[in-house]
Parts: sequence; C-alpha cells; structure tokens
Amino acid sequence: MVLGLAVIAIGGLAALAYPMLQIRALREMRGVWLLLAAVPFLPMAYIIVITAMALREGSNLWPILLIFTAPLGTAYLVILRWLRRWLAPSQVEQREKVLH
Repeated sequence: MVLGLAVIAIGGLAALAYPMLQIRALREMRGVWLLLAAVPFLPMAYIIVITAMALREGSNLWPILLIFTAPLGTAYLVILRWLRRWLAPSQVEQREKVLH
C-alpha cells in the first residue's frame, strides 16, 4: 500500500512538473540540444490526449497512463538539462548572461 501510494505521488508530481520542464527546455535550448529536448514532446502529447479522452469518457483509471509515463519524460528532461550544463557549460553561461 505504501509503495503504491509512493508510485502515485511520484507520478502525480512528475505529471505536474513535466509541462513546465518541457516548455522551459524548448525555450532555452538551441541546436542539437533543442532537438533532444523535443524528443519526449510527441509521446507525452499523445499520452495527454489519451488521458483527456479517458477522463471525458468517465473512466475511473483515466490518469493511470499519465502517472506511469510522466516520470520518464520528466527524468529525461532533468537528465538532459544536467548533461547540457556538464558538457556545454560555456553555452549555458552565455545564454544566462543574455537573459539577465
């Protein structure tokens, strides 16, 4: 029961964090990094459409697919941001100087 609650909590938080991370990644990254940031967009958009359709049909398990897939998209974007900062620090610093 505790494990199930933890999975649902992590999935729910990831589902809330994913859109913000995706938008931020698409706005901030350039070049190859932008292409890599766009990788989870189409699969997650598809999952969100399926989730919305299940909600509209009154399914009692409508968020389950989103809960199980959102952590994957969120983790991918977090790792991508970390790799970008680690592998291309000069690009990140230049971009941050322009923004501030």
